[in-house]
Amino acid sequence: MLIVHDQFQDYGYWLGDLDLRHLVELRDLSAAEPIDWEKFASLASDQLMKNAVETQLLALAELFGVDIPRALRSRLLPRLQFRRQLMQARFPATRVPFLALMALDLGNYRKAASGGRPAAAHPRGLWSLPRVGTVQFLLKEAIAVRAGKV
Repeated sequence: MLIVHDQFQDYGYWLGDLDLRHLVELRDLSAAEPIDWEKFASLASDQLMKNAVETQLLALAELFGVDIPRALRSRLLPRLQFRRQLMQARFPATRVPFLALMALDLGNYRKAASGGRPAAAHPRGLWSLPRVGTVQFLLKEAIAVRAGKV
């Protein structure tokens, strides 16, 4: 769960970063002892966290061959996020255009941040565009060189 927390703490999930260090740690952990991946994924507190966990598990299965149940590798949003990560790793010039894909999970983020309030209670609506300052910050982070991130 600390790995998923780290995805958000350093904006890696929003920027589409692949953190190979975390994937290697998960691979090594799974090799050392059996992991109940379904139970692990069930610890996600909301839809945003579920998407982040499943994106990591998909990357773990695809890049390191770890046996992850198909149900945890098949949903559309985590698959899109993983494909984005691969594309950005191969073609760094796609980082800025693909930043728009963060909007796919923006409603889930706002729902989690609002404590599950109804959309009408949220001042900007769950699916409205992010603030200009947020976009500017993420654009700056998207083009910055980030140690250990691809």
